[in-house]
Amino acid sequence: ADYHDEFLSCSVNDNNRMYSATNIRMLEEESLQILLENIDNEYLVNYKKQFPIYLTNSFSSIAGQKLLQSAIIGENIYFDVPNYLWDKIKNNIFNYTSYSKFIDLLKSKEISYTAISRALLHIVLDIKASDISSYISNNYGNYIRVLGFRKNASELLKEIDTNSDVIIITKVKDYTKLLNPTAIKQFEQNLNADNMYQLISTIDYNCPKPNEYQRKLIIK
Repeated sequence: ADYHDEFLSCSVNDNNRMYSATNIRMLEEESLQILLENIDNEYLVNYKKQFPIYLTNSFSSIAGQKLLQSAIIGENIYFDVPNYLWDKIKNNIFNYTSYSKFIDLLKSKEISYTAISRALLHIVLDIKASDISSYISNNYGNYIRVLGFRKNASELLKEIDTNSDVIIITKVKDYTKLLNPTAIKQFEQNLNADNMYQLISTIDYNCPKPNEYQRKLIIK
């Protein structure tokens, strides 16, 4: 083919055709575009399987309701929420339009976007300063929540169970029998966060997910 010839179609008689440089570049670009589209679509599908939560979806509404509820009570009992930030939250709560915009509203030279986001999340999840002090003094519950393991690592779990004072939890329904009152409260706080995540992802993706009691241990 001539140098700038373009390839328009192919037949069974074109097996021995000598393609032009322009033609080869066109084929390469077309193949690369198809590959990128496939990768992008595959990434998007797999990413959505993880049911990500965004600050602009149902989380924003649920968080707003929780923040309003807490601000009306009026007492700053939450972990890592400075009093000057708490005052700003109370004074601006009725200007809340979305989670991310509320953070921007509260942001100042004294406190960063990240610190505000973390503080608000502690309020939304009802994590109190007294809770954290209690968890620390209780060695953070002294338990391991096992989500999954490889079959060839099962002996390791037995060794930990036999030779350590760390409590291993493989079934959620067993936590009240295995943990002390402080650890139970900590465990239930984690369950509460998971329940909120499950509710938000179910609303946004119209796809009910198994809760912590229904989720099976992953063994590979």
